[in-house]
Amino acid sequence: MQCILCFYSIVSLYFFYNILCWRHAIKI
Repeated sequence: MQCILCFYSIVSLYFFYNILCWRHAIKI
């Protein structure tokens, strides 16, 4: 269970970083 939560945390962080990159690219 802990391993799954850790994996989910990494994936959510990756998607959050992608969203920031996309918003930054759209602003330019």
